[in-house]
Amino acid sequence: IHSDVWGPSHFKSIHGFRYFVLFLDECTGFVWIYPLFNKSEVFSKFLKFFALIQTQFNAKIQHFQSDGGGEYISKPFTDFFANHGILDQFTCPYTPQQNGMAERKNRHVVETPLTPLTAANMPGQFWYHSLAYAVYLINRMPSQALKHQAPYFRLYGKQPELHSLRIFGTAVYPYLRPYNVHKFQPRTTQYVFLGYSSGYKGVLCYDIVTDKFVISRHVIHENRFGLSSHYCSVHRLLFLNLRQRHHIFFFLCLCKKLHLRLPQSHHLLIQHHLLLLCNY
Repeated sequence: IHSDVWGPSHFKSIHGFRYFVLFLDECTGFVWIYPLFNKSEVFSKFLKFFALIQTQFNAKIQHFQSDGGGEYISKPFTDFFANHGILDQFTCPYTPQQNGMAERKNRHVVETPLTPLTAANMPGQFWYHSLAYAVYLINRMPSQALKHQAPYFRLYGKQPELHSLRIFGTAVYPYLRPYNVHKFQPRTTQYVFLGYSSGYKGVLCYDIVTDKFVISRHVIHENRFGLSSHYCSVHRLLFLNLRQRHHIFFFLCLCKKLHLRLPQSHHLLIQHHLLLLCNY
């Protein structure tokens, strides 16, 4: 197993994550990632990964390769490896090429979601959702290093199902009747497709208006992106503090008072901003 930690991210994810830890199986090429609030969580995530490997695949980790960072040479890690007979291998100082498999895979995992995240015009706070969906795709893509086989096939011995794949960030319409409070609420509305939730046979949907997530099996996909540039700008206001919101609001009001011609989208931003300030 090769492992590496990436971070900190310039953006906090919508759930507050700044890092992720990657575990790569050299035999199958399969990748697992776990989100982290900080690096001190690496050992707890490794314990979950270790239990997953033992329970689901009846396999044992024999070698563990890392860059020798502080999170990997801590006493809990070294004691655990010694008690379970796992050989831990570290790179020499300032020699990342000795952990080349994890480093290259980290770069592959991080750079792959850049295009869908940009194409969907989504804020950086969705970086982990985009990254998790990229890993979902990478594990199902044929690789030249694996003789044109997919890591999923090498691990599970069967071909992955690809008919349900959709474009990240596109519009999706989940069935909302079980979530409705009263009968006059709509049966569905436009959400944003963020991939698939682990442990569920359903689609992870995000509502830009209410800032809520919904997992639903009954959905209708639409081949267009779910976030327009206007709604994306409004959503970014949610991640500003109160003082920053006041500065933007007073600037827009000053422009209006001086009779400066503003695009229609700016007037809409003022209206949305008033609603955001009312929450305080």
